Amino acid sequence: MRKSSLDTPVWQISKAKKFSLLLFSQELLSLLNAGLTIVEALEVLLDKEQSQNTRAILSSVLNGLSEGKRFSQVLSEQEEYFPVLFVGIVQASESTSNLPASLARFVEYQQRIDAVRNKIISSLIYPIILFVVGGWGNNNFKITEGIFQFFLVE
Repeated sequence: MRKSSLDTPVWQISKAKKFSLLLFSQELLSLLNAGLTIVEALEVLLDKEQSQNTRAILSSVLNGLSEGKRFSQVLSEQEEYFPVLFVGIVQASESTSNLPASLARFVEYQQRIDAVRNKIISSLIYPIILFVVGGWGNNNFKITEGIFQFFLVE
């Protein structure tokens, strides 16, 4: 049974964030469109990668493929880096033998999701600042009012 992202401890989330699934998908798509096989494309990505974390992930994927496992199966074994949606897309593309088209749809979907997420975050910054500053000012006013009330009651 796969864990949801809410069940993932914070220290594992930071590791997963260092691996950019969108960048991986875009680069893999470009290499597949250039005519490379999946193994050749992953080897090229491994050779050019400088991040040790990403190199370990790509090595694990290549090792799984060399053992004869399906690409989707290898990805599902690394659930902290490859979400269920991505694994499902790869699994569906294995039956249709059209991984590049599926990757292109995933890249487009992920870019749209990222754009919406960024819009939401940027539109919430100003109200949060107002809430924090307004709440702080209001609380300070109440505290000082309470202190004056206390000393004036004598």
